[in-house]
Amino acid sequence: MGKPGYSLTRQAFWVSFVLAWCVILAIVYGALAGQAQAVALAPIVVPSMVLMIAALLGIHRAFGSMDMRAQAAAAASPLDKPEAG
Repeated sequence: MGKPGYSLTRQAFWVSFVLAWCVILAIVYGALAGQAQAVALAPIVVPSMVLMIAALLGIHRAFGSMDMRAQAAAAASPLDKPEAG
């Protein structure tokens, strides 16, 4: 089993990171300015953007190794192999 490859380039990572923070700051600015639409969107948009930033910072890579370990264990398991007989 080979190592997983990631198709997101470093530049695309930083663009996504910066845009996510821009969305958060725009919503906060709009809410502080008293715009009702920004206040209504904040409970949905801000947690979503924070989770996206966290995912971009490597949460998916930390748990990806667990996926590979589970795949390797499943491939080596004798329970999955048909019995000869």
